Amino acid sequence: PILRGNLVVAAGLGLYYFANNLYPELGFLVVAGGFALLPWVIHQTLRFTAHNSAYRGIRFGFQGSLREAYFQYFWLGLLAFITLGLATPYVRFRQRQYIYNHIAYGATRSRFTGQLGFFWSVYLKAVGLALLIQAFIVKPYRIPSQSMVPTLLPGQRILVDRLATHPSIGDIVVFHPPEGATP
Repeated sequence: PILRGNLVVAAGLGLYYFANNLYPELGFLVVAGGFALLPWVIHQTLRFTAHNSAYRGIRFGFQGSLREAYFQYFWLGLLAFITLGLATPYVRFRQRQYIYNHIAYGATRSRFTGQLGFFWSVYLKAVGLALLIQAFIVKPYRIPSQSMVPTLLPGQRILVDRLATHPSIGDIVVFHPPEGATP
């Protein structure tokens, strides 16, 4: 089964590579198809891993349904995407619930006792930390024009150190255009 899984992944990556090189629009369809198959892959992985795990001679099992896997990983994943990540803590909470409420050790099923508030607190702390880092330490920029060719190409992204106060030779300095100027 492991070899079969590896062959499926290799075939999917090969299909994406050739589809994207021949017709970029077809590459998008391959990615969409992979996203649609993701809940099935996760469900099969959970079943395989649980079945092939044992402790003191007692096997684990996974009894989650494929239908529920599609709800948790496809539809709720789509919800997280549509809400631009705002629903991500809720989605991750529900996905953890799905996994842990369906794992069994022999005949004994496990139970997920996590709290949604914990997922939100981790998410909000991560977003707050990212905003603080961007405001005071490092800021990402996109190169808008060809003014830096060949050092930097248009569309490339760079991280600018906000703590550096004295640039030296070879450093890249970012200037902001004056009010009313067009880039």
